[in-house]
Amino acid sequence: MGAIEYANSVGWDKLWLECDSKLVLAAFDKVDLVPWDLRSRWIHCIKLCSQMHFSYSHIYREGNLCANRLANYGIDHRVELIRWDHLPLFVRDSFACNHCGFPSFPLFFIWGVPMLLGCPCPTLRYACYISTKKNHREIHP
Repeated sequence: MGAIEYANSVGWDKLWLECDSKLVLAAFDKVDLVPWDLRSRWIHCIKLCSQMHFSYSHIYREGNLCANRLANYGIDHRVELIRWDHLPLFVRDSFACNHCGFPSFPLFFIWGVPMLLGCPCPTLRYACYISTKKNHREIHP
């Protein structure tokens, strides 16, 4: 809802929403799926969508690593809403892979040597990150 409201507030006339929740996408067709306390805001958002070129589609969580990392950032930092003017460092590698059309797979090690499973893009200049619960290491391809 925030994305739709933001798009309207800045005057965008085109918006494509990719979402990994099929329930959210189903709510565009069946408003009754939305909890009652959010329903009037949801109906307002649908009205805003009807005033622009709006499309929506489902994407699997693994297919949109950028959105997944941004969502995790919001949860980890308890951020309700944040807007960046530039691409955050922690999503640059994912963005480059998505931009080049390559899948996003993690790094793994063979005999201590890092091997990149996805994103064989030769123009990728950004670091690939390995995140674990215990540490955060930066690996340059």
